[in-house]
Amino acid sequence: MRGARRPPRRRRREALEGNALPTPPGDDALRALAAEILERPEYARWRLSQSDVARWFVELVTQFLGWLDRLAGESPWLYALVLASLAAFALLLLAHIAWSIRAALRMPAPSKRRARTDERPRFAEEAHALALQGRYLEASQRLQLASLELLLEGGTIELGRHESNRTLRARLADSRLPGELRAALTRSLDELQARWFREHRADRGLYERWCELHARLRDGEGAA
Repeated sequence: MRGARRPPRRRRREALEGNALPTPPGDDALRALAAEILERPEYARWRLSQSDVARWFVELVTQFLGWLDRLAGESPWLYALVLASLAAFALLLLAHIAWSIRAALRMPAPSKRRARTDERPRFAEEAHALALQGRYLEASQRLQLASLELLLEGGTIELGRHESNRTLRARLADSRLPGELRAALTRSLDELQARWFREHRADRGLYERWCELHARLRDGEGAA
């Protein structure tokens, strides 16, 4: 009958057949599609290309090896000479590398004392910078520290970190410094202490006197 309804099972089978997925492409079709996509201009910068220099180097090595192969048959003695020269060059290169490594291993490590010297404060340079700013009192104090540093390094006096100026004067009095230099240092210490703790005012003359004292000590005057 034309008006009869189709059974449910048949309707489900027809629906499934109508919505069935297409047959997937094979491997060859996928490779062709991928190659076509990668050939597009937007993917050009991702493709690896052999540089002219690398290609020239490969061609040069190939030509050299071909020349050696022909030379072995045409002139065996020249072929042996070339191989001996290449072997000697390789040995010299290896010897140079070994010598460089041994020389680097024999170099002494940087001295700890040298490292501490490089890291210590540069009192004289700081004093010069302060004097350019018109801060002569602070500059004089930096030069005092620089002068004491020279006295301590030269072994002229011994002074602890926390010892007072009174102890410093006593050590200066017992030192082997010339009398005039010893007296000048003591006067400058007293003047700097008075200005630092009482008046606290700049004085270019005091700074210049400390410059002179520091220069005399730096030049080795009165060294132990």
